[in-house]
Amino acid sequence: MTTRSFKVTSQHQPPPGQVQAFNQDGGSPPTFENIAINWQSSLKTSPWNQEVICLLAIDFQAKIRSGGHLAVTFDLQCMSVDALS
Repeated sequence: MTTRSFKVTSQHQPPPGQVQAFNQDGGSPPTFENIAINWQSSLKTSPWNQEVICLLAIDFQAKIRSGGHLAVTFDLQCMSVDALS
């Protein structure tokens, strides 16, 4: 099993202008190509962070459904996007 360590640095921050634009009018949303948590804001109240978490939950849910994680059985009631988020 491989583990990844993650060190929060300024390089892992999304561009502040992009976060601000998304938070104001939904422009330039996060994508998997630029996915990064905005560590300057709350995970629960930041629209940017909520979108990042939702993207990750949807991706994880799809991988479980398709058998990408063989040790995990997909259960729709427990693994809805809301529950995973």
